[in-house]
Order: sequence, then structure tokens, then C-alpha cells
Amino acid sequence: MTRPARFAVAIPAVAILVGFTVWAAKLGLAETLAYEVTDQIASWQSRKVSPELEPWLQARDQLESAQRLARRNGAVEELLGVLYSERRRNPDFQQLALDHFTAALTQRPSSPYTWASIADVRYRLGSTTGDYEQVLLNAVLLGPNEPEVQRIVVDYGFALWDDIGPETKAAVLQAIASGMRRNPMEMLKISERRGRLSLACPRVPSDARFPDPLWAKLCEANT
Repeated sequence: MTRPARFAVAIPAVAILVGFTVWAAKLGLAETLAYEVTDQIASWQSRKVSPELEPWLQARDQLESAQRLARRNGAVEELLGVLYSERRRNPDFQQLALDHFTAALTQRPSSPYTWASIADVRYRLGSTTGDYEQVLLNAVLLGPNEPEVQRIVVDYGFALWDDIGPETKAAVLQAIASGMRRNPMEMLKISERRGRLSLACPRVPSDARFPDPLWAKLCEANT
């Protein structure tokens, strides 16, 4: 596959706590450490800022302590992956993020967020050959209605549209159709950035309202 310009899509830290709460309630200190880091990551993401090194290192130390207290726990591994992925300009840290997400997958193979996280980091690393399409397919299969899954699959699926196979294209279109029912403007903006409005506009719900008339005109021209 070719390697088009790369745009990062963050997986919110809160999302990966879907399977974390029950585990955390049993582990006292590990729970406290992990939740503190989750709040910190969520704050960085909500403000769309790259974390300074010192608070980032402190968060890493807390998660590694939680990891020692809770061996072989996929939620902590995934949080470590999210944390490393926040250092977006460092390819080595992106690779470490991928390592943690892959380790989390052995504990949580049915987590759509884990698969989406792997797709996200691999795209940024330029690793979109081999089984990358299967990663996208797994994310959609396991979490077709999850907003973060929809964003990542649509974004990267459209970026790689000319290189992916029919089954993957069908999954991308399924993701955008689901995303359109939830937030059509978000899906349209991703599609416009990727030059794929002709694929997105026919899937806009008939009752969708455009806050800017420009989008209605763009879709008229791309339908």
C-alpha cells in the first residue's frame, strides 16, 4: 500500500475503561493509580495538547506501578499504550504504544477499542500492509456503533481507499453509515479531508441538518 499523509486520531482514554471498572474495584491502590492517569490523559486530550515530559513521566510511573500490582491485565496494558501514543512525534514511543496494545489484545481480544488503537498507531508508523486490513475489519466487527471505532476506520479506510480490498471497503462504508446516524457533520469533515465526499454524501440521513449551507451544496455536488 502507498503511504499517504498521516493524520492522528486519538482514542479517548475514557473509552478503554469499558472493561476496566469491575477489575479496578478489586485492586485498591492499582485502581487509584490507573484512574488518576486516566483523568490526566483525558485532560490532555480534551484540551488537545501534547503532554509535557514531566507529568507524562509521572503518569507512566504510576501505570507501571499499577502494572506490577495487577499482572497480565489488559486494561493497564491498554492505558500504557494510550499514554505512549500521546507522544506522537516520537516513533519509538509509538512503537512502544503498539507493543502495549498488542499485549492488551492477548487479554482482551474482543475489545474493539484495542483493535482501533492498533489501527491508529500502525497508521502513524506507516505499517499499513500485511494484516492491517484485518485490523480494521476486526474493529468494525466488534464495535460497529462505537464512535472512536467509526472515526478511525473511516479516516484511515478512506485514506487507504485505493489500496484496500472489497471486504474492507464494505466495512468502511458500514462504519460511515453508522457514524452518519450519530454525527453526520463529523463523518463529512473526515470524508472531505480525505477527498471522499462522493462516498460519504449518499449516506447522509435524509433528516440530517447542516449547520452551514456550504455542506449541503458540497453534498449536492458529490451525490
